[in-house]
Amino acid sequence: MNLTFLKGARRLVERADSGGAIWAPVRAFLLICSWKYGALVSFRNFLYAHVPGMRKRVAAHVLSVGNITVGGSGKTPLVEMYAKMWLRKGRKVAIVSRGYGKTREFAQHAALPEKLQPPDGVRVVSDGSGTVYLSPEESGDEPYLLARRVPEAIVLVSRNRLAACRFAVEKLAVEAVVLDDAFQHLRLYRDEDVVAVDARNPFGNGHLLPRGILREPLTSLRRASRVLITKILPEEADDLSDLAAKLRSTAPDVPVSTTQYVPTHLFTRAEGETLPLEHLNGSKVVAFCGIADPAFFERTLTHLGAHVVHMRRFPDHYPYISADIESVDKNAAENNADAIVTTEKDMVRLPDYISTARPLYAVAVEITIDD
Repeated sequence: MNLTFLKGARRLVERADSGGAIWAPVRAFLLICSWKYGALVSFRNFLYAHVPGMRKRVAAHVLSVGNITVGGSGKTPLVEMYAKMWLRKGRKVAIVSRGYGKTREFAQHAALPEKLQPPDGVRVVSDGSGTVYLSPEESGDEPYLLARRVPEAIVLVSRNRLAACRFAVEKLAVEAVVLDDAFQHLRLYRDEDVVAVDARNPFGNGHLLPRGILREPLTSLRRASRVLITKILPEEADDLSDLAAKLRSTAPDVPVSTTQYVPTHLFTRAEGETLPLEHLNGSKVVAFCGIADPAFFERTLTHLGAHVVHMRRFPDHYPYISADIESVDKNAAENNADAIVTTEKDMVRLPDYISTARPLYAVAVEITIDD
């Protein structure tokens, strides 16, 4: 589904929900559209569940990490975690993504070895040797970040994820595939379906698109192998029992686990330069990000002891230009901030030629499953 449409629909829903009686006709129209959308989704799900031959297999263990809503639910750290898990087991691993967030097309890197030359529509971000062939603008920020974070894995980008998986298995001898954001990609059979659910905003207003943020009915969780409740920081006292109970009543046979996002260190734009998290404790910082859930990032910084004097929010997958960072740097000077802080995803999207008067850090995070 078109990412721009989803963002626009989400903003319209938020405005309709917060508006008064004047927005009632808009809410009613969106509700009717969501009924029609729901009927189409249910019919599609029925076909894939009952018509033989519609789902295609590849000769590898396929694990999907996805969600049931639009917006960020913390899938990327989970993809990284599962890829590393298979690597520790000695398997050759590929990560396959659709490549949301890329801002320009390209000709595949001429330096690719002959055996890595992919079919049309499939792009090689990295080859498992540590070499990254594409920029964030060409691959999307998340695939690029995964290629950097998991250098031993092959990272591929394609709208046709079946073609990408076949290339990985048949040409590159991949034994395990981790699919990024593929719960709704029913064409490709998978051995495991992991679904991430945001602890703070699990289902929005409970409606399907475009009236709400649900991509499909909650009952679709029954086809998951495991549901992971995400966006939980260490030592937080959020009561998740009600959410866990709702998930278990919706999908009684599906295990439900909680996760924790664990910040690990800070890093700078200089290759390999890292700092301990304690560097932020007590510091005044200006933060910026272009992610689906900027409030969670601000919450993370507060948890680390930083005093966020200003938070600049950009659209999800925002393609930064130098003027954006100059504006943030100016704001940091006006607030007498000690540093500027952003996320890993945002750091890889920054132009190469930018510089700031204040130190610029990104927060690296890992995810753990509680059980």
